[in-house]
Amino acid sequence: MKHPAWFRDYARLEADAVEINFFSTLTFPGLLQTEEYARTTFLSRQPLLDAATIEQRVTARLARQETLTRWPSPMVSAVIDESVLGRSVGGYDVRNGQLKRLQHLARLRGPAEHWTWTGLGPGPGFDRS
Repeated sequence: MKHPAWFRDYARLEADAVEINFFSTLTFPGLLQTEEYARTTFLSRQPLLDAATIEQRVTARLARQETLTRWPSPMVSAVIDESVLGRSVGGYDVRNGQLKRLQHLARLRGPAEHWTWTGLGPGPGFDRS
């Protein structure tokens, strides 16, 4: 798969990783995204990408997800801010599909999702600078 030049080393390291950690406050991490969610994020990117580049990047992003189902699979931990759930990326159907994808991933051996809830105030990690 063809990734942008700035991302190729990361994708190679990710494919061989035994542990992958995410912290996200804006979107679902690419490794966890559905095809529709990924396409929507690329469609809204600035500067705009042409249709062929968008499809190439969506295909590459989805191919990376094979990492989650290989054996042995890496330990994946994703800390995702609650505000990501409320962000309407692509509309209701895209968001609903993304949430179903996360439910599916939660049943796999390895990946773990952790949510930071906005109403709880300071929690672990707030004392770091």
